[in-house]
Amino acid sequence: MYFIAEVNGEYIFRFPRFPESNKYLNIEAAILPKLGSWIELSIPKFEFICKKNPDYPWMFVGYPKIPGIPLTKTQLNTTDPYQSAKDLGLFLTQLHSFPVEQARQAKVPFLDSAQWRTIYEKFYQQIKTEIFPLLDSPLQTHLTSLFQKFLENDQNFHFQPTLIHRDLGEEHILWDPSAKRITGIIDWNDVSIGDPFFDFTGIFGSYGEKFTIQVAEHYPRLPDDTIFDRIRFYSKIGWCHFILYAEMIRDQKLREESIQQLQSAVIEKERKGAC
Repeated sequence: MYFIAEVNGEYIFRFPRFPESNKYLNIEAAILPKLGSWIELSIPKFEFICKKNPDYPWMFVGYPKIPGIPLTKTQLNTTDPYQSAKDLGLFLTQLHSFPVEQARQAKVPFLDSAQWRTIYEKFYQQIKTEIFPLLDSPLQTHLTSLFQKFLENDQNFHFQPTLIHRDLGEEHILWDPSAKRITGIIDWNDVSIGDPFFDFTGIFGSYGEKFTIQVAEHYPRLPDDTIFDRIRFYSKIGWCHFILYAEMIRDQKLREESIQQLQSAVIEKERKGAC
């Protein structure tokens, strides 16, 4: 969604590639200063904001680079995960307690539980129209069952909307290998107000269920263990977003890889669960 430029190892500049990215970057510029004093982990602090430039059609920003490298599963496995789980649990607790009204004033998209359900109903229809033609019949059948079970269960839509990052995967969680601590959270392009447990999805997909449970142990808002059914659903269908993105940028390799990952997530994991 962005062109990223690192300058002298000190600053990161982000340039939108599409009009939609430009809209969300404006939202980031409005919400991040408010959020920076609310949470303990570092987040981008925009020092350069250019909204008008004759040589570039959209807004772009620059901020001091946050120390650290993306926390991969391999790196997590080299150390005791307790501290990282505690850091993420505290981060999510603080993020999800941010005043929703302040977020709405910053034009962060708001979705109550009914609107959240509508979003996934529409997403399912989009998948059937744009992705199903790319899939074989068994995978279509499994996806249909997956969405029907999610949409028909009212418990999936009994939540209090909170501010969410909405893309909390390993590439957006920075980690200091020396201190073995999480240093910051980047890329707030998808920030919105919605289901707080969606933020466990990237953690689940990046590090697995065991570590996600450890994070949840440091998150006092967890209602019960059944919430993991919802997290698993979000994680599985996440590959559909990659397929749609691959189609948009016409990247055949990414499309095929994402279809394979979807196949593995939806069918193979269900088979393991049935054994």
